Amino acid sequence: MKHLFILLFAFFYCHLAFAQERIVYGVVTEPTGYPIPGANVLVEGTKNTTQTDFDGCYSIKVKPEQHLIFSYFGFKTQKKAAAAYEINVVLQEEKSDLREVYPVFYTLKKKDFKNALKVIPPEEIKKGKN
Repeated sequence: MKHLFILLFAFFYCHLAFAQERIVYGVVTEPTGYPIPGANVLVEGTKNTTQTDFDGCYSIKVKPEQHLIFSYFGFKTQKKAAAAYEINVVLQEEKSDLREVYPVFYTLKKKDFKNALKVIPPEEIKKGKN
């Protein structure tokens, strides 16, 4: 009987230890209120990550003491504590000036490489020529 009590106590203790991880959900939007599809949501210090869907919604397993990191290209990265079950985030735009754009193409065939590289002067880009 004593062994059964210890076994049951150990089972419930382990169950409580695993119950601390929960699912946090929310919506990632931009300042105008539009959702951001494809935004990255990462649990800090782990490899646990997800992306928002078409409506900017996400859900991820996290412990209450951990932090979530929200990021998307062209927006400032934000870090939020995972203290609540619902965490909605508004990402602020990051002001950056792209002066030069370098398209990169890779090929494995030598014959394709000759035609894959073309220099386009800035004047043609401004005129809108193809």
